[in-house]
Amino acid sequence: MSNEEKRKKLDELKQKKALAEKLAKSNPEVKNLENLSQENFEVSQFYRLTFGMKSAPYNYVDIGYAGLPSKPRSALYDLKLSNAPVIHPYNPNEAMQNYRTPAFFLNVNFKQYYKDLVPANLHVHLDKLNVPVDMYLIVQDNNWVKSTLLLRPQPWLDKEASYNARENYSKQFSVRTGIFSDTPNGPRLKNQPQEGLLQEGGISTHNSGHGTLSTVVSSSATLPIENLSDDKTQVFYSLTIETTNGKDSRAAVVKHILLNDKDAETFDNLLGERKVKNLQNLTEAMKTANFTENNFYKKFIIVDQLSDVLLRQ
Repeated sequence: MSNEEKRKKLDELKQKKALAEKLAKSNPEVKNLENLSQENFEVSQFYRLTFGMKSAPYNYVDIGYAGLPSKPRSALYDLKLSNAPVIHPYNPNEAMQNYRTPAFFLNVNFKQYYKDLVPANLHVHLDKLNVPVDMYLIVQDNNWVKSTLLLRPQPWLDKEASYNARENYSKQFSVRTGIFSDTPNGPRLKNQPQEGLLQEGGISTHNSGHGTLSTVVSSSATLPIENLSDDKTQVFYSLTIETTNGKDSRAAVVKHILLNDKDAETFDNLLGERKVKNLQNLTEAMKTANFTENNFYKKFIIVDQLSDVLLRQ
């Protein structure tokens, strides 16, 4: 295919995407945005394959999943989402910068809850729990342009979700959740009580349910995050407690590191250059990497508080 033919094909795909967007905007009754998502995906896939752009940084690392029954990555959206509460817009396939898909670089499962690694404003909630608590460290980029980012616990709530399903697929969830930061006026959920948790029952995973093969998605557009920066790397925590029949059943606490563009590139290169096998050699590598903030590795993980066993997972 010549370059001219490639560009014509890309223009055709862009026109299809524009029509889908126009339809969605002009008709408020349009409920199924799956086609719009697919058009965006086709454009980005074609652009990347024909003009040599990365679909996503190739360097992904999963730590702490050996011997566990669950896979480290979710099949939802085919984006290698961590099987933990993550951050992305309602439709993670839209508004991507330069048609580059988002990257969820590092996915660490600590296998148990370590109180010393969690800020004090979370202890008041965690100390009261008498349910299993999963603990994760998730490092991802923020590759969406002017999109409202949401806390998405669905990959953790429904770890067995497939990319698509033919039968009627629908699972409903209820959670108590919140975002916590050491920074004044840092990230938090919209309408989240001060230092408290927000009750949310409108969470699900589902497909179109019409008996045809269709994509499984996360719904609905709940848990929007406030006070996020578009150009700064940010570190914060989330706590998600699943409730079943009004009772707590399990919980997940996540340390989120949302990288800006420069730090995302640095982190990706670092993972590509070093054979990262555990948190110890990763932290050592980060000490000399060129991040936008000096001593960024100290925010990344506090080595002194980790046991040798944890470090070598």
